[in-house]
Amino acid sequence: MELKQLLYTMVLPGLLGISAMACIVLPFARGGHELTWPRLLTGLSALAIIQIGGGYIAGRAIGRRNARF
Repeated sequence: MELKQLLYTMVLPGLLGISAMACIVLPFARGGHELTWPRLLTGLSALAIIQIGGGYIAGRAIGRRNARF
């Protein structure tokens, strides 16, 4: 796997997913409220959806780009 492909299919979607999870989970952790299981599962679901979807879309885009050249 090429470094550029690894960056676009794994690293960037992972960073976006972690930031989405943090936006869902951290406001309650900072406010002194208890973190509930539904909120944590929602954050983990956002992470998984963004990681899988972003990796798939980026992989398809890189595959099409490589097929042209």
